[in-house]
Amino acid sequence: MNGTGKGLMAIGRLDRWRLRRELARWRRWAGATDGMDAADLRDLKGAAKSLGRATSQLAVRAEAEMSRHLGLSAGPVEAPPMADVAWRPQAWCGAIAPPDGGAPGRKIGEELTLFHDCPLDLLSLRQTPNAAGDRAPTGLVLSVYDFQGSYLSLSLQLPAERFALTGSQHVIAVELALRSEAPQSFLARLNITHAGTTAQTNAGLNRQGHGQGDRALAEFDLAALHLNERRIERVWIDLFVERPSMNRIAIADLVVSRRPRAPI
Repeated sequence: MNGTGKGLMAIGRLDRWRLRRELARWRRWAGATDGMDAADLRDLKGAAKSLGRATSQLAVRAEAEMSRHLGLSAGPVEAPPMADVAWRPQAWCGAIAPPDGGAPGRKIGEELTLFHDCPLDLLSLRQTPNAAGDRAPTGLVLSVYDFQGSYLSLSLQLPAERFALTGSQHVIAVELALRSEAPQSFLARLNITHAGTTAQTNAGLNRQGHGQGDRALAEFDLAALHLNERRIERVWIDLFVERPSMNRIAIADLVVSRRPRAPI
């Protein structure tokens, strides 16, 4: 075998020859669709979609692994002073999902879910490798076209073990590294289920700058929520994209932290 992989995963000359032949076959089929019947076209369409998902996932994972070999793995999670919890979700820690998809309920990892009510296929959410200067190895890109729904949000489930004993004496912050083609506003909502009830509080993302390297911060002061910190059941954050349309939004990093609030 002639390759740089390990064990049975090495790619040799025969594998590369087979890959070239398979690529040439798909190119021939792509150029011959005019003469095919409906059954053949249906079969090829299904096979092409399955193949596309597999190859796209391979491409993202390969780029993330190459970044790891080059020393571009996730850097330390930077948290505000006095923070006792600082956490980066899976979606920003490495390739975990096929890169394309925009259907409601689409998940990237176990923590992040896309929600919207757009009736048409006019948006996509994909995971992409980050640039060398970014703190996280992977990020998310949300592409929105002529959006015709009433809401669009990313829902992030926080790990219960990290945020246990969260109470009214705490401040929870979510910080994002953002890049977008057009100015875009966001609203963040923190949801905490405790003792059988759910408390909510909203905060706008305070964003500075526009373009490369922007930082956006939302802070939730929990003083008014009167939480039963001994019975925290679930904590999650909804990030609402306000009036989305014709924009490409890249979230290069996302970190959630918790710190004690200053006494009043």
